[in-house]
Amino acid sequence: MLLRLEETELAGQPVDAETIKTMVDYYRKNRRKDTNSIKFAHFPLAEVIKLLTDNGIISQLPDVDLNKIRSYGVKLYLANHANDISTCPTSNPNYINSDTIVTCITQLVSDGGISKWKDLLDTGSLVGIPGSYSGKGLDKSTICPPDCPSDVNPYTDDISSIK
Repeated sequence: MLLRLEETELAGQPVDAETIKTMVDYYRKNRRKDTNSIKFAHFPLAEVIKLLTDNGIISQLPDVDLNKIRSYGVKLYLANHANDISTCPTSNPNYINSDTIVTCITQLVSDGGISKWKDLLDTGSLVGIPGSYSGKGLDKSTICPPDCPSDVNPYTDDISSIK
């Protein structure tokens, strides 16, 4: 049975570029003063799709233009919810000042003959279609802590708990 994405309950929510910048800047200023510490991780979209198909999560996508996909990626920014309850999942106060990951889509572009991954975030407007990810990133993920594997929350797992 196929489910349409709109029919599933999604944990994350769209987040605008200004909020992402605020969360990332807060993390870098207050949580990671070492300039050599990680700021973000990046994966080409083709690798993410291969991860999903090779593990049987999605079937091979015959109508996808692999050449087009190769120029897109997924960037995972380290960020912090700071004191902004609106960035926390279900406005959970336990997420205040918690580090988190904010995800955005990137595109490989040429800038002066140098290829680089550019964030595809719409920085010109905070107005958008409610619930739409167009020009936005993804935030409000479940993070541990506060939502760690336990008898209370058996729906998450941690690689350190695998025996």
